[in-house]
Amino acid sequence: MRTTKLGAEIVKEAIRLLEVWRDNPCHEIGNVISCKTDTTRNFPYANNKQAWCASFATTVVNTACKNLGVKNLLTVTAGTLDAYNKAKGAGLSDADSGRKIAVGALAYRRYDACYDNKGKLIKNGTCGHLSVVVEVTKESIFTIEGNSGDLIQVVEYTHDKFWKQAEGKYAYTKGHFIIHTETMDGETGFTADNPFKIPSNASKGNSSDTNDDHQRNSGEEDKSDEKLASNKKRNYFIRK
Repeated sequence: MRTTKLGAEIVKEAIRLLEVWRDNPCHEIGNVISCKTDTTRNFPYANNKQAWCASFATTVVNTACKNLGVKNLLTVTAGTLDAYNKAKGAGLSDADSGRKIAVGALAYRRYDACYDNKGKLIKNGTCGHLSVVVEVTKESIFTIEGNSGDLIQVVEYTHDKFWKQAEGKYAYTKGHFIIHTETMDGETGFTADNPFKIPSNASKGNSSDTNDDHQRNSGEEDKSDEKLASNKKRNYFIRK
């Protein structure tokens, strides 16, 4: 799927950090990130001791905006709900879940229930997850996600699972809400090539050139029960 110039830059930056994580290598323990070199340069939130999916996604967008000299309407934040609320305030988010999707956008999901690290239900919790949309095909939606299984990795969703996950502890029956960060450069057409290449072990399908219509407040990592797999290039990749 083609995108805007800013959308392509957002994807490019997400890929760069995925490769930094893979090749450095980096790891995370207790929400503290450590790499062989340049940890804080690549991950300025490395020592915040907070769930960092939102920090990753919003920092990717912020860096892409700086690279192109575009004003960022979505500030860097560790809170998934905070990011979504700021996006709504800036007019970047669809009013309803799953109406449109685009490469270079962010995807926010709010879990139906929240649990602490010991698996205990948190009353009135606001748990969520934030990711970068990097490709859309007829069969699948691909994201690059931080703090997904304590890693940065590529995740492939079926369209059904992206728009609604009704089973398991981390169900999100309202699906994903799209934050249209790719539009902040003011482009009205999708004319830029997408730098993301689909992993060789992903589901086969042709890319679509049109839009598909269809936590805790500080941020919450994705701990869904999916098995992690690595291809020969050591790209971290899972399928849902």
